[in-house]
Amino acid sequence: MSNAFPIEDSVSFRSALVEILRTHFPLHRDHEASNASEGLRKIQQLRPGLIDMDIQLPRENGQEVTRQIKLVYEDIVIDIVTSCSLPEYHQNIDRNGIDSLFAKKKDSSTKGTPAQAKEPLAVRSYH
Repeated sequence: MSNAFPIEDSVSFRSALVEILRTHFPLHRDHEASNASEGLRKIQQLRPGLIDMDIQLPRENGQEVTRQIKLVYEDIVIDIVTSCSLPEYHQNIDRNGIDSLFAKKKDSSTKGTPAQAKEPLAVRSYH
């Protein structure tokens, strides 16, 4: 079984994502990143089989980071995780090497904090 690796700047959502991933994949405490540069550095060391990438990272676009990763590691599966529903994000999926897109699902009872929602992801897979 391959390692999973989330790259997500929101601490609360990253914690929820790590909890979900741990039920299905080997995941160690340092197998996560809060920004693109940290993620790229750790990917070189860890060589994960699956990356869950936030589309809106600080100073970086998750789609562009995905494209950079796929140029070097085309065998890594990369899923984009987003709360954006803008058409341009969905239109560039194939061009950037994105394998699937997952929508962050917000729960009104938890004031929009995905980590506290009962089901923090709504799946929209395009492949």
